[in-house]
Amino acid sequence: MFSVFKHQLKFLFRVNSPKKFVFEKMMSSASVSPVEQIAPPVELSKPLSINERQLMTPGPTNVSQRVLKACGLPVVNHMDPQFFKVLRDVSAGIRYVFQTRNQYSLAITGSGTCAMETAICNLLERGDTFLVLSHGLWGERVALIGRKRGYNVVELKIDKLGDVFSLKQIEEAIVEHKPKVLYVCHGDSSVGTLQPMDNIGRVCHQNGCLLLVDAVVSLCSAPLDTDRLDIDVVYCAAQKALSGPPGVSMISLNDNAVRHIKNRRTDVDSYYMDINWLAKAWGLDDDNNHQFVYHYTPAVSLMYGLREALAMVAEEGLSHTVDRHMKSSLIVQKHISSLGLKFLVEKPEHRLPPILSVLIPNDVNGNEVIKHLLDFYNITIAGGLGPTAGKIWRIGFLGVNANDQSVGVLCRALSDAIADQRKKSPKL
Repeated sequence: MFSVFKHQLKFLFRVNSPKKFVFEKMMSSASVSPVEQIAPPVELSKPLSINERQLMTPGPTNVSQRVLKACGLPVVNHMDPQFFKVLRDVSAGIRYVFQTRNQYSLAITGSGTCAMETAICNLLERGDTFLVLSHGLWGERVALIGRKRGYNVVELKIDKLGDVFSLKQIEEAIVEHKPKVLYVCHGDSSVGTLQPMDNIGRVCHQNGCLLLVDAVVSLCSAPLDTDRLDIDVVYCAAQKALSGPPGVSMISLNDNAVRHIKNRRTDVDSYYMDINWLAKAWGLDDDNNHQFVYHYTPAVSLMYGLREALAMVAEEGLSHTVDRHMKSSLIVQKHISSLGLKFLVEKPEHRLPPILSVLIPNDVNGNEVIKHLLDFYNITIAGGLGPTAGKIWRIGFLGVNANDQSVGVLCRALSDAIADQRKKSPKL
């Protein structure tokens, strides 16, 4: 490209003139490349090749060809009117899947943890009391973020892994600690629990507390009605039951939360995650007459993919998408029980539908079962995290993988892998 540019500039100076000779001397010296101290990496001399897997994990999940095709559409400038149309479509889709009329409904370039921290840093200020319900890894992560940011974090831990909180426990903690914000993880993928949400919003608002809900896994895979449940802020990630591209997340804030943020004592201590700026960038701010404003360069191609993933749910119908996940879950639960295996979450109503935590029996090597599934069936499942490492398998069927055919293959493969292990090691 440089040689073409050089040729074009020489053409401009084709007449004999002092300027021509000065310019040619300059270009001649510029054509000498500096000595490279570091050689080009050999790894990059080979074409990229990725083998597709059947991702039966807590996420990410497989992405449809329609979403992949959308991600490959031409990149436009993020201030192009065509892209503004994409943002409007995405915002409308987010309202639909969250079942809310919240004006501030948008996507963020970043993982679910980015949406998590965005919600936290906008709602809370240094010294505020933050009540965190922790029944798995994600509550622990939220509590860690809160402490790093200087909030007064009260972490309410579950008595036993696999259990959920009762409304009575939650109400008593709110009355005792008087938090500004309560965090609830609706579906915790680290342990496979589904926290009941009824009346938590009511209790929060009766006590002057904002309700923040993590729906990263539960969105589109379990019933969640943001407005009916009086949720102030809810967030999700694209790569779970939505079957969208990893690297983009969604957040929705109601008027109560927006009003709270606009009346903060101090400015939001993040530029990238400031909801005031994000709302302007998405053309959602009333004070700015809904004009789109430059904030940062978003992941344009991922937004295309998110738009199509949302469109696919809208076409199927949210209730049908949720039912599909629930049906797949029942099929897998029945099969796992038929194998004599036990679940970490004992009560079926508290199991997260698309992610089941299965206790590894003593007579099999859990890692070898995972390896067998990959080697012979090209299926990936996950092991435990933290306190459950080596103790459970986490089996997921999210998004496009929540269907009879995929879970049928999974069930047969799991039976084979466990039987194979039991032959090799009758007792460990």
